[in-house]
Amino acid sequence: MNACMFLIFKQWRNSLREKIKHPQFWLWALVILAYFALYIYQEINHLGQTGILDNAVNTYRAGVAFSFLVISFVVLGFGLNHGNTFFAPADIDNLFVSPVRAEKVLFYGLIKKCLASVFATLLLLMQLTNLRFYFGLGPRDLLILMGAWLMLSICLSVAAMAVYSISSASPVIRVLIRISLYVSSVVIIAGIVIALWGSKTPWADIVEFFNGPHLHVIP
Repeated sequence: MNACMFLIFKQWRNSLREKIKHPQFWLWALVILAYFALYIYQEINHLGQTGILDNAVNTYRAGVAFSFLVISFVVLGFGLNHGNTFFAPADIDNLFVSPVRAEKVLFYGLIKKCLASVFATLLLLMQLTNLRFYFGLGPRDLLILMGAWLMLSICLSVAAMAVYSISSASPVIRVLIRISLYVSSVVIIAGIVIALWGSKTPWADIVEFFNGPHLHVIP
């Protein structure tokens, strides 16, 4: 376990040394710092307050539906293209001695994937103030939400590996997954365009679109 964590953090350190040499890294760093500053401002401004939206439930459902669609597409995309990067063969050679047990390799990969989701977890933490203020979620609800996200991040890693394994075994399955991914994307984008076409209340129409029964079928 110590060797596993040592190797992961060593990889992060080497990767960070390479990234700081590029301007894109500092641009993203500034965006994150600005986002964090906005979070602090919202926390101070909304301290001890609760202002529930008129359509809080529908807005929350729309956000969940949109997030689920994005996550589904990301998992399929990673599963089709990068499922074999769950771990590097060199890592296995450095960490484990022969014979290598599949359970140990899987456990190592899960830890690595969980650490890779730290950035997304940080962004979710910065939204807890908005969720508490606009949707009236209490501390218990926020803890449940965080726990659900951590479980989801693990399940996404396993799902991406499963998609990659299935699609690698059969080119036909890979083609069918790509077709379903593209068709679903076109349908959703077309639905959003139609919902916004000539709309005088774009936000309300978007919320209504993502609450529609069709989104229970597309994913």
